[in-house]
Amino acid sequence: MYTVMIYKCEDCGKDELIINSRIGVTPFAVNCTLCDGTMYHVHWDKDCETESIEIDDDDRVFVGMTIDVFKKIVVERVNIFWYSAIYQMSNDYKTKKEAIESLMKEYDPETPNIISGKEYKENYVDKIL
Repeated sequence: MYTVMIYKCEDCGKDELIINSRIGVTPFAVNCTLCDGTMYHVHWDKDCETESIEIDDDDRVFVGMTIDVFKKIVVERVNIFWYSAIYQMSNDYKTKKEAIESLMKEYDPETPNIISGKEYKENYVDKIL
C-alpha cells in the first residue's frame, strides 16, 4: 500500500507529491529540493492511497530508516555536538564511541527516512516482489 501526499514549500511555493511506501506517520515537514526551504504536508484530505504506483527516479519516497543510515546520522550528530556551544556532548559522555553506542539504542526501524525514487527502485522494489 502506498500513500501519495502533497507537500508545499513555504519559501518558493513548490508543490511536490511525496510517496509513503510504509505504514506509519510521516514527517509534517521536509526540506525543499528546489530552494532548501521547508515543505509542509498540505491538503491532508487529498492524500491518496493506492495498491501500486509508478515511481519515477526523481520522486521522493518515505521508507523505514535502516540501521546503517541511522548510525551515519548518529555519528554526524556526535561529531557536531561533541564540543558545541549549543550542547557540549563531551560533558555527558567520556568518549565519542560511548555516545554513539548510547544513541544507537534509540534506533527504531519505523522511523521515516526520505529517499529518491531511483534509490527506492534500486534497494526496495526487489525485496517487495
